[in-house]
Amino acid sequence: MREGLDVYQCAWRAKHLEYMMRWHVSHNYAYNEVVIDTSNWMECLPDIIEAVFMIAGQDEAPARRIYAAFKRAYPQSKTMLLRLNTANAPGDVFLEVEEDAIQPW
Repeated sequence: MREGLDVYQCAWRAKHLEYMMRWHVSHNYAYNEVVIDTSNWMECLPDIIEAVFMIAGQDEAPARRIYAAFKRAYPQSKTMLLRLNTANAPGDVFLEVEEDAIQPW
């Protein structure tokens, strides 16, 4: 085994998601990625998408374009546009962008 591979504990089953998240938090990692089987997502749209987020201080245009396209496709969706600002940690790192501040791209 290559050095470092055992650090990440990266193969978790779906039924262990909560345990994986708790493990991740207890080991104080800054990065986490979860791959999810999306085979039944289409039938659950739009409610399965809770938010589109952009990172504060970076180019917001891609997230705004995605959000605008999603809202055009699902105008009644309650999906939010959020800005992630890790400088606010440990407080509110996700802040909702108001609808009137969203520009159509």
